[in-house]
Amino acid sequence: MQNKESYQRVKKQAAAKIGFYTRAAIYVFVNSFLIIINLSTSSQYLWFKWPLTAGCIGDNNIGLNTLDFQDERRASWQMT
Repeated sequence: MQNKESYQRVKKQAAAKIGFYTRAAIYVFVNSFLIIINLSTSSQYLWFKWPLTAGCIGDNNIGLNTLDFQDERRASWQMT
């Protein structure tokens, strides 16, 4: 019973990591495209920094939750 639960947890974590890396690749592709559009149309005002920053904040939060950084920090805090 415990092996089945562990397997399901690991499977869910692996799917979350694959989803995060897919999202990160899309983020890089889309923002590269936005930078090219911005620089080719008007390089006087660099507006690409706004969607780049907003997306970075959201993806960092998702990444921290997906890659279990908060759970490791919480576990080490509880052990002390």
